[in-house]
Amino acid sequence: MGHFFMHTDSDKVMGVNNGGVMLVIRRDLFDPPYGQAMERGKASCGISGMDFIFYPSGYISQLDAVRQHKKLFDCEKRVYEAIRPNLYAKYASFRARELGSRITPDLIDAILTIFFRIGSKLTHEFFSDREILNIAEKPSGMNTFFTGKTIGKTLGSCSVKKISDLECSENEVRFFAGDHNFMTVTRERCYT
Repeated sequence: MGHFFMHTDSDKVMGVNNGGVMLVIRRDLFDPPYGQAMERGKASCGISGMDFIFYPSGYISQLDAVRQHKKLFDCEKRVYEAIRPNLYAKYASFRARELGSRITPDLIDAILTIFFRIGSKLTHEFFSDREILNIAEKPSGMNTFFTGKTIGKTLGSCSVKKISDLECSENEVRFFAGDHNFMTVTRERCYT
């Protein structure tokens, strides 16, 4: 799979492509209905087990999936359509504290990697043994090719220890220190 769903190595969040931007989704709420939709999709398509989850050659482009593996792609699309009505209302707006764990660099990294994945002009990186978070512009492909730099001008920076909570929604990620929102990122800008 991969045309609609992007799993991360995080057990807390995953990404779902809604046909545009990549949404950050709470896995604890999303995984059960996703599993049920997969079972219904497999049953309706007559596909069993792991054949449904992975294309024979791993991830392929959507065009290749439609051309070469139409049955698998149609099933993947059915699963997505079954889940889509609840994406925004139930899974894509949340506070990181609701996940029941501390705000760690790994959790921040997973959320921002998904959030900045599609259609974003921004990127992020960590410094000083993952204690400092840096939000920056993505350099152009041409700039990266000639300079080797994978990150551009810094737009915002903070100590990871300062972050007490993150609030995720379709269009922004807000950073909190206590009850105070001190930084907000969209896919285009960083507000401090």
